[in-house]
Amino acid sequence: MTSTSRPAVAYLIIILAIVYIIGFVYINVIWSLANVISVLEDLKGFGAMKKSKALLKGKMFVASALFVLIYLPLSVVQFGFQVVLDLGRFGIGSKVGIGAICFFLTLVLILLGLVIQTIIYFVCKAYHHETIDKSNLANHLEVFMPAYVPLAERNIQLEQSNV
Repeated sequence: MTSTSRPAVAYLIIILAIVYIIGFVYINVIWSLANVISVLEDLKGFGAMKKSKALLKGKMFVASALFVLIYLPLSVVQFGFQVVLDLGRFGIGSKVGIGAICFFLTLVLILLGLVIQTIIYFVCKAYHHETIDKSNLANHLEVFMPAYVPLAERNIQLEQSNV
């Protein structure tokens, strides 16, 4: 390989890596919202994926940025834990302690991600002026939390506000 073709190969690898990351984030954002849709609506599988893609129109950049902001720290925690395990300088007690800290950080980030996915769902529904089926949501809450007390019978709708 000549010295002039090496930079071209490096540029090609960088371009392919960028395209891969963009595609990865795009598919995962749609998949994450489809998971929320499959729980809160009566759509499953490809129907939920189509609904997710339709809901994300106009909010894809915001949803992608939030996805990266949640899963980048999650990757850093995982990478940091792997580095600690690979290093031989720490004793077993330190590794267990660091593992417990990484476990709790991972747990918090996953739960935060689930909450953010649900918020994105409601924001996208409001952005497209779709109604939210409160009776279906109440049924879901009653199944998971038997002591759930329904809200007052007022008509509560999310409204679009320009900030």
